[in-house]
Amino acid sequence: MGDLSYRPSKAECLDLFPVASPDSSLVVFFHGGYRQELSKEDSSFPAAGFIEQNISFCAVNYELAPRASIGDIVRQCARSVEWLHSQGSSLGFDPTRIVLAGSSAGAHLAAMTAMLLQRGAHARSLVRGTVLASGIFDLTPLVHTSINTPSA
Repeated sequence: MGDLSYRPSKAECLDLFPVASPDSSLVVFFHGGYRQELSKEDSSFPAAGFIEQNISFCAVNYELAPRASIGDIVRQCARSVEWLHSQGSSLGFDPTRIVLAGSSAGAHLAAMTAMLLQRGAHARSLVRGTVLASGIFDLTPLVHTSINTPSA
C-alpha cells in the first residue's frame, strides 16, 4: 500500500508492506540522508525480507530540511507512528507490536520519536523497541560542516 497519508501535508505519507496477519509485528523505518534528502522510496528495499519472516514493514516519508526543523520532523515521525497504531488492526498488523528502525539520521529520528512517544501526552509507549543502525546522535559537531548546508 503506497502513499498512505498520515497527515494532510503531501510529504507526510508512508508505504506499508503488510503481511495481513493480525498478530504480525510492524517495523517502521525512517530513512537517513541528513534529514535533507532521500525518501521512503529509497527505504523500501528491506520489505521483502521482513515479509518473508511474517513481519509487516513500513517506510515513512517526512518533510525534508530546511523546509522543516529537526523538531518538526520528529513530530511528523511521531504522528506517523500514532496513525499506524490507530489503524493497525484494519491495516493487518498488531498495533501493540511496533518497532522503530532507522539508519544514520533515520536512527536519530527513530530514537527521538520513541522518546517523544513515551512522555507528556504520550505517556503510554506505542513502541515495543528500536533498531538504530549507524546513528548520528550528537549533532553538535555537524553544525559547522558542509553537511549542515541545505541541499539544493
